[in-house]
Amino acid sequence: MTIREMLELAMILAPALAVAAAASLACSVTGVFVALRRESLIALALPQAVVLGSAVALMLHVAPLPVAAATVVLALIALAWLRSRGAATRGAEVFVPMLYVAGMSLSILVVSSSSIHLTEVRNLFVGNDVLVSDAQAYFAVPVMLVAGAVVAVLYRRWLLLAQAPEMARLAGLRPAMWHTLFLALLATQIVVGTATIGMVLIIAMLFLPAATALPLAKRLPMAMLIAVVAGVVSLVAGFVLALYFNWPLSQSVAGVGVVLALPSIVIGAIKR
Repeated sequence: MTIREMLELAMILAPALAVAAAASLACSVTGVFVALRRESLIALALPQAVVLGSAVALMLHVAPLPVAAATVVLALIALAWLRSRGAATRGAEVFVPMLYVAGMSLSILVVSSSSIHLTEVRNLFVGNDVLVSDAQAYFAVPVMLVAGAVVAVLYRRWLLLAQAPEMARLAGLRPAMWHTLFLALLATQIVVGTATIGMVLIIAMLFLPAATALPLAKRLPMAMLIAVVAGVVSLVAGFVLALYFNWPLSQSVAGVGVVLALPSIVIGAIKR
């Protein structure tokens, strides 16, 4: 494939690439704090809630995004309530894995009678870059970039809350409020990104750049910078490989991310 042909395809896929680029910037930064705050299970389960809400919306013949957002909000409220009940119930420990399984299974069952809707739900799982419209990109890109920028600007707060929650409480930071804000910013990126370009790419950008950056960086600003670079490299290299080998974009980008993350994880383990 020539460079000219690649550029022509890039123009055709411009909406999807714009959303993927926004994810490579916003989700890469947010993913660093997902790892530091040990919220990985939530970040894995929320995209499933998005797909489940979208499936319900398709069955009801209403717009998927509001229902998906409402489903995520309800999931977070339920999780917060279970956590507030303390260790006695153990509900919070099993709720997130249950939500993951529910999204994987119930979203398919809900639309199983309609082949068209079933295809749409599967596209949310695996991604379909051709189906991203200009209108979706115009909405998703600024929303994701703003959410990621807020996470980056407030990085000192997230770091303090992750490493020294008692000190943050004594400093009057009100950890519950900041925890809620972080989950809201994370959920915004997950809801908008998953509903637009699919679950695979969003999960990849949330986890793999952070996995590449954290073992290598000694300071948090450098970790965020490395994560962004890793996200952008994954996107560019994944796009080129997808065109050359006729691979799906999301899986190609995720594959490059894994290749970048594995050596970093090994190096980090050796250093310890």
